[in-house]
Amino acid sequence: MRCPYCGIENPDGTWYCNNCGQQIVFPSPYNQYQPIVKPKDDSKVLLIIIIVVLLIIIVPVILAGALYLWVLGIDNGPRPPWEILIDLNKSETGNGIYWEITVISVHGVAYESEIDVVIVSNGTLQLFERLSSFNPEISMNGVTYFETSADATLDAGDYFLLDRVTYPEGTIFDLIAYNYDSIVGRIIL
Repeated sequence: MRCPYCGIENPDGTWYCNNCGQQIVFPSPYNQYQPIVKPKDDSKVLLIIIIVVLLIIIVPVILAGALYLWVLGIDNGPRPPWEILIDLNKSETGNGIYWEITVISVHGVAYESEIDVVIVSNGTLQLFERLSSFNPEISMNGVTYFETSADATLDAGDYFLLDRVTYPEGTIFDLIAYNYDSIVGRIIL
């Protein structure tokens, strides 16, 4: 303990300076007991700051990613092991009374028993049939399916004729992989 009068260092607990004799500790109830002050624990404050920063950065990123996937309609479910590309032939088929939808390509093997044909016109479901239930070249509800091979698969060159009276412009034609609940081909007439 340093003497405030002469500046000489004295042993702790000394009431009078050993050099000048001045009283350096004055008796009072406050001097007898000094409170124990715990050092401030900054680790909790640091932890709170890290959590807040992570919430500010990570939560918006996760929400943005979820919104992106939701808007695009992407899910994490299994996809069929094949892909189908179909196209609408704009030419006047059958004197203009049919829409012709042609299978351009099929990557993989797409069995007819795994594909549903779904047609929605004016917001109303018009047709929902498994492709394998179609009799080739026989009309079913205004839809005729033509196969290039009789192997019970959907192949490039296969096509559908849809009656233009039954299915007006704006009708949605979907091929759906029913085991995967995913649209594998869509044409809007």
